[in-house]
Amino acid sequence: MNRERTAAHRSWVSWGMLGLLLVWTVGHLLLTGLRPLSGTYAEVEVAPGVRYTSFVLNDRGYPGTGRAHIARIDLTAPGVELFITPPDARTDSTAWYRLRYPWQVAWQHDLDVVVNGALFRPPRLGYWPFAWAQGHHTTVSHSTASHINPQSYLLWLTNDRVPHLTDTRPVPQDVLDRAAWGMGGLVRELRNGTVHPRTQRSGTIDNYTMVAACAKTQQLWLAAFQDVALGTAAQILADQGATDGLILDGGGSTAFYMSHAAQGAPGGLHLGGGRPVATHIGVRVRTAEP
Repeated sequence: MNRERTAAHRSWVSWGMLGLLLVWTVGHLLLTGLRPLSGTYAEVEVAPGVRYTSFVLNDRGYPGTGRAHIARIDLTAPGVELFITPPDARTDSTAWYRLRYPWQVAWQHDLDVVVNGALFRPPRLGYWPFAWAQGHHTTVSHSTASHINPQSYLLWLTNDRVPHLTDTRPVPQDVLDRAAWGMGGLVRELRNGTVHPRTQRSGTIDNYTMVAACAKTQQLWLAAFQDVALGTAAQILADQGATDGLILDGGGSTAFYMSHAAQGAPGGLHLGGGRPVATHIGVRVRTAEP
């Protein structure tokens, strides 16, 4: 009997040690595979119609030692599809989301580039994956508005992918009727190629995420900035050719993730990603079958 008990005990210990080894291995892979990458990359085409660049600010003549991660998307390129997180539940005045990490969204929706999206109200129990959170700004996914927020401007695209930025708040109904895709924000940091005066005066150094566009060239920018002043972030996008842009959620929510299928630049997290958030913006490119 004692021998049987000893053998059973040894078996449980062996399985326990194997389980601990498995947990350690998975945790190690996650920590190394999802750790933000560092590096400087000249503008490269990571997918057809999607170009990526990363640089240290003072290397390009901008103040500070922070870093910019920018994806420039050609909206006229064949196969380019934009993504924005739709609500998991909604009413006319409220949109509710399950919090998710950027890499989760990228894997689930087969996206080439993902950044965090609009502001949201933090859950009472903290930033846990799949916790419910209330979205703040109006968004449009698949031609359907999330909800109406009277404080939201909207950067939106028509069905033929021409970008626009609203001049009034809340978003007019005729815009919602025509918008195929859209992301809301509180302040138009970039309008007609000019940085907002209040944004220019902001000296707060933090992490920021921005979405910007140019109607003339039909291009969209998804950008995440590390340790930068907001005015500098907006000016960088203006210098790249963007004419209209909005600030999204920032600080600990800022994230920039790239698919491991990317060409010319490493896949994985390039900035942030440690906090699950309510909404994400992404792009995927569907290439034609040979």
